[in-house]
Amino acid sequence: RALPPARRARIAVVGCGGWAQGWHLPNISNRPDAQLVALVDPADDPGAGGCLHGRVESMSDLAARYGVPRYKTLQALLEERRDELDGVLVAAPHGHHCS
Repeated sequence: RALPPARRARIAVVGCGGWAQGWHLPNISNRPDAQLVALVDPADDPGAGGCLHGRVESMSDLAARYGVPRYKTLQALLEERRDELDGVLVAAPHGHHCS
């Protein structure tokens, strides 16, 4: 008997600055086993940094590009879609990694 096809992991990204835009978002959206389902960042224009060096997109542009909703807080995302998520990638600025 054939096994049923595996469902793609539904992932939200919290923190949409340079590293997220240059690395995490493109890679998650191109994986056959993952589905980007939401973006979270309190800023309308996330800070530049990481691998894009000043070429970051606004949250409205990112949401449109990836076809997903945008949330200002993780709490708002979880209140609305907790049961629809398999995971959350938290992309914090480097200075916050050990705080």
